[in-house]
Amino acid sequence: MNFDKIKTICKKAKHISLFDTEDYQWLGDEFAIYPLYEHPEYNKDTIASVLSLDEKKKAEMIYYIGDMPANIDCSDSAESDKPCGIFGINIQCMNRAVIPLITTEGLKLIETKYIQPVINSEFEFYERKMPNGRLYIILKVGFVLEAIISPCNELILTNTLVDELNSIADGASEALTKKMIAENEENQMRGQSND
Repeated sequence: MNFDKIKTICKKAKHISLFDTEDYQWLGDEFAIYPLYEHPEYNKDTIASVLSLDEKKKAEMIYYIGDMPANIDCSDSAESDKPCGIFGINIQCMNRAVIPLITTEGLKLIETKYIQPVINSEFEFYERKMPNGRLYIILKVGFVLEAIISPCNELILTNTLVDELNSIADGASEALTKKMIAENEENQMRGQSND
């Protein structure tokens, strides 16, 4: 886990979520939190100090400090865990880079900045659900939970984005068809020259 990247996320968002569990704390902003394995226990003052916040910046921050919310399961494994499908592409939209994931509820988008603190590139995306049925995304490295992330569909998914993605898909399909026709014509010409 890259602690400096977690600090950067909190500072840019001007938001600190610091949650306690039995074994360790979790730190993040309002959309993603990360386990602080082998860290000392922080409070509002010590975490502000670790983030190098002066008094002005400290006053500008929004703080959520306390126990882990009961509707978030932060265990390494849960019965509701289901692997997410990935498209292998990122989308840049409204000054946000997002990763589209396939879930049981359809397309979900998460911001790429939230995977940056997870150093190991062998992570996998899973969906997990709150008791009320609301879906969130978790990142695991092996069997260990490394991040809990809320999808940002409400912020990003618009009719304009859907129209643009459809245009890209149409354009890609047309380009592929032209490529296949050109390759076929080239193969036919090679065949004729060999006769």
